[in-house]
Amino acid sequence: MRMLIVLLAAVLFFAEWFVIRYTGINKWLPLLGSCLFALPLSLFLGVHLVYLPLLMMFLALAGCELEDWLKRYLRQKKLSELQRSELKDL
Repeated sequence: MRMLIVLLAAVLFFAEWFVIRYTGINKWLPLLGSCLFALPLSLFLGVHLVYLPLLMMFLALAGCELEDWLKRYLRQKKLSELQRSELKDL
């Protein structure tokens, strides 16, 4: 049973990553759907069955957001074409 939960968590992690990176679907939609599905499941069967898969989906979302922020930050640090031409003119 543990292996099945870990496998499901890994599949949901990569599915969330794929949705965020390669589709036009809102990144919160799969996570919200999973939470709505997990709520009755956790009430009747136990929180331990849904905790790890939902945590992995949140980690995928956080990782993608961190990666996007880092790319924007590094892109801002680089000089634009206009700034490069102004430096060459000096």
